Amino acid sequence: EKFQHIHRVMNSNTDGNKMTPSLWRPSRDLTGRAEELSDEEIEKITTAMLNPTQYKIPDWFLNIKKDYKGGKTAQVLSTGMDNKWREELERLKKICFNKGVRAHRLSLLQPEG
Repeated sequence: EKFQHIHRVMNSNTDGNKMTPSLWRPSRDLTGRAEELSDEEIEKITTAMLNPTQYKIPDWFLNIKKDYKGGKTAQVLSTGMDNKWREELERLKKICFNKGVRAHRLSLLQPEG
């Protein structure tokens, strides 16, 4: 069979030698290794990560609950999460909310990298 030692899923590398109990694998048991995943299974995982509500994942499990602008619950991944965090901090700083001001000060104190 064809083994892939590194899978590229949603802008992050997955080590093929690691066990995959946390990956959603609809057609198999959860004790396999990541290198055993077929391209179709990786595509299903990616689709489930992008559209979790299609796979009956509850709203409380998603990371954006009642977005300030749209009022929708959504799942945001990788660079989209950075953008959402930055927008939220800017909004909190604009209204002089203490949490936004503190987070901005902490971000100024931390070194780049």
